[in-house]
Amino acid sequence: MKLKPVPEAVTLPPEDDSIERVIEDFFGEARTWIEQKYPIVMGQDFTIRFRPMGHDHAQDHVRESLTDDIARYLTYQDGAVVAAVFATRNDYNNVRYSFFRNLGNIDMKKAEHNQEFRRKAIEGR
Repeated sequence: MKLKPVPEAVTLPPEDDSIERVIEDFFGEARTWIEQKYPIVMGQDFTIRFRPMGHDHAQDHVRESLTDDIARYLTYQDGAVVAAVFATRNDYNNVRYSFFRNLGNIDMKKAEHNQEFRRKAIEGR
């Protein structure tokens, strides 16, 4: 499977949810690529997570504060981030979506170990 290029960053008004399909396809393609490149019989461990991003006010001696910016990322196995989308707001309250892919940090030895552990647990050993 040949991966499509990482989508270009795009800025949209906050009420425009058309980007959701692009994000779903982006994460889905990364997942499919991993499943095809590293087939594991009993399924894969993928999780999509959302986290607000903060701003560090260390120079002001104030604690970190949350912003409207969001990191949405796809993790594999033990939390390796394989794809991410950052949604950051500009001064006009528009949202800029920036896409990143990181398929090179998959630890297949650990994936194979987890697979063997699951197999033995199901068999009751």
